[in-house]
Amino acid sequence: MAEYDYAVASTPFVIEKDSSIFKGVRIGEYENPESDKIIEKLTLLILTNDRDAEETTLVDSRNYPYLTAQGTFKVKDNEFDWVFSASPDGFSTLLLNMKLFDIRFGETIIIYPQKDKSFIYEQIKDSPNNYENFESFEKSIMNNPKVKQQLTSKKNRK
Repeated sequence: MAEYDYAVASTPFVIEKDSSIFKGVRIGEYENPESDKIIEKLTLLILTNDRDAEETTLVDSRNYPYLTAQGTFKVKDNEFDWVFSASPDGFSTLLLNMKLFDIRFGETIIIYPQKDKSFIYEQIKDSPNNYENFESFEKSIMNNPKVKQQLTSKKNRK
């Protein structure tokens, strides 16, 4: 069996803004196994409007040096299954309900479930890595004009 120094992380979170509730997960790898610093590779948010919406995540290091993760978000009348993969050369993808995201175009993906069971998304070229703390990142995302506009949509699942 090969030996390596590699540790992975998944950090679930909730963001509340006014009456909107996002559940999310951050996927990353530790700078080194003894470090507290996580290098985030993906931040996925789903507008659930339900603090108790079910979220599951499995992130695994067995594919070293590739980072792989999978999970689900269960929201009212819908479910989102996702698989994420990051390679050492910087190429990363997220497959969410058969929609493929190339993470080179943005490490933050926001999903807005629609009443007709489809979804709208924003892919934002920003990451918690760019901020002193997660709260600053959260504030930046919630103040993003595209996010603010989408939160007023009448087509979003409530």
